[in-house]
Amino acid sequence: MHKYLRTLFVFAFLSVSFCCFAIDYVFTGNGDWTNPNNWKGGIVPPASLQAGSTITINGSTSTGTSCRPGIPGCTNYTDPFSACFGIITIAPGGSLSFNNYTQFSFHGTIIVDGTMNTSTTMEIYDGSNTYINGILNVEASFFGNQGTVTINNGGVINNKAVFTNTGSPVFQFPTIGRLIINAGGVFNNTAIASFQAGKLTNNGTVSNQAILSGNATITGNLTNDGTLAPGNSPGNYSVTGDYTATATAVHNWEVGGTASSNYDQLNVSGSVYLNGTLNVSLINGFVPSAGNADLPIITGIVNGTFASVNLPPQYELVYKSNSVALRPSSVLPVIFSNVEVKEDANSVRVSWKIQTEINVSHYEIERSNNGKDFRKIGEVGAASLSQYSFLDATSQNKTFYRIKSVDNDGKYSYSIVITYSQGKSAVTMMVFPSLTKGVINIQHGIALVSSRIVVSAIDGKIMKTISPLPGTQKTSVDVSGLKGGVYVVRYYNGHSTVDCIKFIKQ
Repeated sequence: MHKYLRTLFVFAFLSVSFCCFAIDYVFTGNGDWTNPNNWKGGIVPPASLQAGSTITINGSTSTGTSCRPGIPGCTNYTDPFSACFGIITIAPGGSLSFNNYTQFSFHGTIIVDGTMNTSTTMEIYDGSNTYINGILNVEASFFGNQGTVTINNGGVINNKAVFTNTGSPVFQFPTIGRLIINAGGVFNNTAIASFQAGKLTNNGTVSNQAILSGNATITGNLTNDGTLAPGNSPGNYSVTGDYTATATAVHNWEVGGTASSNYDQLNVSGSVYLNGTLNVSLINGFVPSAGNADLPIITGIVNGTFASVNLPPQYELVYKSNSVALRPSSVLPVIFSNVEVKEDANSVRVSWKIQTEINVSHYEIERSNNGKDFRKIGEVGAASLSQYSFLDATSQNKTFYRIKSVDNDGKYSYSIVITYSQGKSAVTMMVFPSLTKGVINIQHGIALVSSRIVVSAIDGKIMKTISPLPGTQKTSVDVSGLKGGVYVVRYYNGHSTVDCIKFIKQ
């Protein structure tokens, strides 16, 4: 029995010793990670780094073969260095690229004094730490899950893909994902940075040129040159310093109800400097009513206003000294979401979706052969539905359709115009009025999240950039601040198609 226990003890000791026997690995060459000639003493690190062991990169190398989840035949897709409190140091002038899906966990540490590149997904888990004193280029997904990423003075993270900071606990490691930016550090976002219950401490610089989303608590200041879209429908950004929106900033807000947890918010303890564009859309089937209270979508000491605002007609924007709020409008007209025309047997079916329908008597379907002279061809009564349709059995080769919404008091409004020809429908880009002093209405294809409207001077200088509300086909733009002259409107549909049209500002 004693012999058995002694043998078991020796086996356990050897097992622990193997994991915890510290070795220092030094990469001194350039190129192949697996080539012993590139390592001091010819010793290549094993598949799992032992406790207390270190890897120092003095040259330039990469690990992995771009094998990752979802690639046929890839089973061993995780890079090493996941266990036993190991330390990787990328020395000044050194470079390390991770090509495989990598999980860095069990309280490991990465110190980047040189350059680190992630070309596939990398995750920081279980209390692990990453210190950026040099440069981290995120070329693919980077997840700061339950670990801490710290940017020190002179350190820069260039996020070119997806940087996600989460805070959900994992088993025995109930820590919160943190991104800490110390004085002199820079987080440069040119893609998507999503903070999902994570924390961001900023004593350096956050440069957002693309999309910030999720739910974040930001200690320090935030300057936004790109898009701020709080939440996972909806969410909250809390900033303990100041928030500054530049002229290129876009704010995409969603409202799904009147409770504070049902609409996007930006809560700032310091000053709010407004500029750029505000887009507000309704989600989850929510329809505001005139009796609803104001929704404070931004709080803080408010300075300035948005240069461009796109709201659902049910709301108007109210600027207060300590907040920006959505106030229900007294008049709630019908709101067309989109209009479609499709072949139906030997006929043509015209369908239209709406977001609200208040005080509407009926809808009149109008048709034209030239896009200018329309006549009524049918009528559908309002029935509090979200979608209506009408069957046209006499459609000609090329036909233009639009829907006229008629209120109970006789007032009316029109949808966009749809062109139908040879079994296919299209939305022709239009700007009306083409001669204006204030607001232009732009008819375009169904907008995607990535769609953009750009207003330029005739010499090509960009005057305004607007993000149309996703799912809509018409966007209003206030151009009252532009000087008189000819301007060009370009609509980027989010793929490769670009439409353009001119208008004259008086």
